[in-house]
Amino acid sequence: MAKPQKQLMFAAVGGECACGRCGAPCKVNPVPGSKAKWLKAADKPKGLCINCAVHDHVRRLYPTNLILAQSAGRTLLDPGAQRLFWDLAVMHGVDAKFEDVDWGAIVAKWDLPFPSKLRRSAQNPVTEEELAMARLEGEQRRAGTYKEPMTEEEYQAQRQAAIDEFLGVMHKESHADPSPDHRDGG
Repeated sequence: MAKPQKQLMFAAVGGECACGRCGAPCKVNPVPGSKAKWLKAADKPKGLCINCAVHDHVRRLYPTNLILAQSAGRTLLDPGAQRLFWDLAVMHGVDAKFEDVDWGAIVAKWDLPFPSKLRRSAQNPVTEEELAMARLEGEQRRAGTYKEPMTEEEYQAQRQAAIDEFLGVMHKESHADPSPDHRDGG
């Protein structure tokens, strides 16, 4: 088996380390002082590999993060989706190259936890828990077991039917004819 190739680490002079999420071998940017806004090469031996850094960015892009959560990241396997993300990243400035990203590895490692939790922000109104719920909904849809939540009217109708059924049973029990043994009080 081939030895894993070291890739440039991306995060917030020289050296090697492992990705803080997946453990992939990485190297630190030999030329510190990057001006990139996204996928900035690390100048310290700490951070994420390119694949985990891309995943970290897309999990913070609302509403893309909800769509990707429902597909368990499989949407990223579409070359059109890859190009759209990369065009957006290039507009923000990146130190990485498109060829450096292994989209299949991103999907394969989709469920690995990140070192930091996702928090609500002005640009991203969803939390880690809401992404987990979207993921579960997507799994249920793919498995064919998903049921749309009831509307308020459906809920009220179901509730009223249960109340009516309960009261009907109670009414029948309290007005049932006594058995022949109990008619005369004996």
